[in-house]
Amino acid sequence: MIKENEMGVNDIFDYFKNHPLLVVTISTLSCAIIGFWLEFTLLQNFGLNIGMFASIDYFLLAGVTSPQVLVIFIALALSNFLKMKIIKQFCPVTEKNGHIHTFWRQVIFIAILVLAACIIYENSSQKYQTIVSNPEQYASVLLRTNNERLSDKTNDLTLITATDTFMIFYQHSTSAVIATPTENISAVSIINKNVLSGMSK
Repeated sequence: MIKENEMGVNDIFDYFKNHPLLVVTISTLSCAIIGFWLEFTLLQNFGLNIGMFASIDYFLLAGVTSPQVLVIFIALALSNFLKMKIIKQFCPVTEKNGHIHTFWRQVIFIAILVLAACIIYENSSQKYQTIVSNPEQYASVLLRTNNERLSDKTNDLTLITATDTFMIFYQHSTSAVIATPTENISAVSIINKNVLSGMSK
């Protein structure tokens, strides 16, 4: 006999179907958390805290517009769905094994979160190495003040990330990170490394 307080997969879907606003809220917050964690781990490699350069509104918006965030969110959602289906199929809930069922649900859920965290950390680490050692793009930044350039050297800046209030660059000549308020920037040109290689031939 199945416990009355145990919700099956269909019960959860029915509940979400009757509460669409809750689904939107949970999805938005989940994407915001994933987006924050991606940015946090990336900037942590450069010794920066993303919280100093972005507002909460930025994460709420960026979380649902970033393809990378959406892919991770969908993967997590599908993983949890499959987790519930598999557990229900191979370990049906009864009065005797209810606690075991709950235990394995929690264990698998934690394992999925740990795997997602590892993927995010690995992604940030690879992106950091690419920016520092082998950038795929360079940035040319023109400031509003006297139309000066952020760096006079060619192929010296690489864009790390951009928030609602700052654009953050890595300067190769000094190995420094430059955070510039967007209101101080007049124009930014992103130049692909492959284009530069083609022009030099």
